[in-house]
Amino acid sequence: MRGVRASGAQELFVKYNVWTDRYTANQVVIVVAGSDRSNTQAAETRHSETVKTRVLG
Repeated sequence: MRGVRASGAQELFVKYNVWTDRYTANQVVIVVAGSDRSNTQAAETRHSETVKTRVLG
């Protein structure tokens, strides 16, 4: 996996149950990132269906 700071990088990170108190059970944290603005926008376009699927179930 390349780092998100590498030129042209586009990444999708998904973590489950990051916080462990009783008020935040079963959360999903999704981060879409790119090496700059245009790559972040491209990553959002590229991963939008995946994000929708994970958020909506």
